[in-house]
Amino acid sequence: MEPYCPGRSHLSRPATQNIPLIYVEPEGFQSNCYILNRGDRAFVIDPGVEAERIIRILDEHRINKISIILTHSHADHWAGAPELIKKTGCKIYMGSAAKDVCYRSEVNLAGMSGLEFPEVRGWLPDGETLSEGGMDLKIIFTPGHTSCGISLETDEGLFTGDSVFARGCGRTDLPTGDHETLMSSIREKILVYPPLTKLFPGHGPFTSVEAEKNLYI
Repeated sequence: MEPYCPGRSHLSRPATQNIPLIYVEPEGFQSNCYILNRGDRAFVIDPGVEAERIIRILDEHRINKISIILTHSHADHWAGAPELIKKTGCKIYMGSAAKDVCYRSEVNLAGMSGLEFPEVRGWLPDGETLSEGGMDLKIIFTPGHTSCGISLETDEGLFTGDSVFARGCGRTDLPTGDHETLMSSIREKILVYPPLTKLFPGHGPFTSVEAEKNLYI
């Protein structure tokens, strides 16, 4: 079954038939948020949407313990995090390369949201696996859109943040962005996965390694 991209009339729907993955419809910044859950636990990936929407979804699915993981430092991917922390007491994780840059306003783009960048509680090096509640997320360092970008490898596919989109890639003209670095990340870190690997990007529809490979080889 192909991933389901919900329309405006839906709050959330399973992204695929076989995996415990909830896709939260974008609004505002138009950034994708994903909730990867098993039982009463979940990883919330890039909560750029309103926290209240995410909390309603968590309640609907009886999820009571979450951890947030950010693929990079831009505000459109974390704007909902401060309120989620306030309401749930959850932790935020980022790739370890973000430690030196994520609190700089010109890098986190906090002015987009009017919020202060939240406190990160865990720094994850390239290749490390974050495991909670029977779920595993492997950290893949994919800089270029920002110097601290990561992708997340799971059994369901690869969450690519703003590195790769369907038929495109992230911009590199913002602070710490670099086009050549991004191209290297895409070719050497993302498109090396098997062709049918699903890619869940930070913006736009889902895609696959096979669908994107010809753009970059």
